[in-house]
Amino acid sequence: MPPPLTSSERSRRWRARNPKRAEDYRLRRHYGIGLSERNDLLRHQGWRCAGCHRRNRWRKIVDHSHKTGRVRGILCHHCNLVLGHAKDNANTLRRLACYLEK
Repeated sequence: MPPPLTSSERSRRWRARNPKRAEDYRLRRHYGIGLSERNDLLRHQGWRCAGCHRRNRWRKIVDHSHKTGRVRGILCHHCNLVLGHAKDNANTLRRLACYLEK
């Protein structure tokens, strides 16, 4: 008789069998939106990253304010990293843009 599954193993197997439901749960838990709301945001953005506007295949990341928790849009992995490294500081990003234009 095989040993009983741990709860983490049961969860992993459930997520593997139910990827859409698992993603919907994760989005609702972390951002307060479901899969359909995330897809509505993507549709509204023309299926493009809200930052770089690239349309190719990219990892879709829900961007949100860490202060308010409000969802701002959907970003690609690279644009999300840029905001994270700049600590969501618009002045830092403006100064960097000016620096690049020199």
